Amino acid sequence: MSEKQLLIVSFSKKPEFYLIIRKDAMDKLKLLIGKLTLAFTDADFLVSDIVYKMGITGERFAFFADTKTGHKIENLRNFLQKSDGGPEKAFLPLIERLDELRQERNKLVHSIILKSSTGEDFYIRHRYVLNKEKRVMRDQATFDLKEYEETLQELLGLCKEMTEYYWGLIPTKIKNGARVIRKGEATT
Repeated sequence: MSEKQLLIVSFSKKPEFYLIIRKDAMDKLKLLIGKLTLAFTDADFLVSDIVYKMGITGERFAFFADTKTGHKIENLRNFLQKSDGGPEKAFLPLIERLDELRQERNKLVHSIILKSSTGEDFYIRHRYVLNKEKRVMRDQATFDLKEYEETLQELLGLCKEMTEYYWGLIPTKIKNGARVIRKGEATT
């Protein structure tokens, strides 16, 4: 093994307690999973704030605190579909896209992942889920990092759109005689 493949960790000042750990071939994937997880947390927090601003919940962090993301998105989707229009109806397409990205993220985050042993740059994921009859279903697929890098970029773009949507819910305020002008808003 080359030096680049080894990581030496010292647990004490005594040389006999050095542990040699092989550098993991899946570092790029781990970093990508971390980025996806953090981006989804940002999206979840944004949705919580938006839902609060719209008056759907009375507690600012109520939506965010619920960890069953699929269920809370489904409940929010049902609520938004029943709305008459306005800001609630305009939020529905963003929620639909978030749910699609959540499902893609879950395929990666909740799977057992193996790297190709042939040296090729692809991975195999094995995901096990319970169906409605409580039977274990196996979902196996091969993928490369590019697929999930694209998913990450879509999620980051959606977060940006949701942030713009959020700022559109807040009335323009006048402070010290100066009106706040948002990007794209007419100045006359």
